[in-house]
Amino acid sequence: METSTRYLPLIDEASLHAAFEVAPEGGAWEIASARHVSGTGWDMEMQLWTSGEHRLHVAFRGPTVTGLSDTELDRERERLIRIRDAAQAALDLVEGHQRFRKALR
Repeated sequence: METSTRYLPLIDEASLHAAFEVAPEGGAWEIASARHVSGTGWDMEMQLWTSGEHRLHVAFRGPTVTGLSDTELDRERERLIRIRDAAQAALDLVEGHQRFRKALR
């Protein structure tokens, strides 16, 4: 089983990363288990991702919201809004093309 450690701008993003990544053979990763280890301002989350026969153990390390200053929290909020908006725009594009293909049938 492959193992990797990834550093995040905010530990609360850990669960998003399984959705961002494509598993081998184009499948989706599912989070089979997760364990959160609290620290002081920095936390770790260990996840086991599965996709068919594939397994990947991923450890995420990053600051918690309590470990960030007000300015840093403002920046993180803005960054996460950009991510949300970009994901929504990509989803709208895909769904629009799916509607177009259905209309051709």
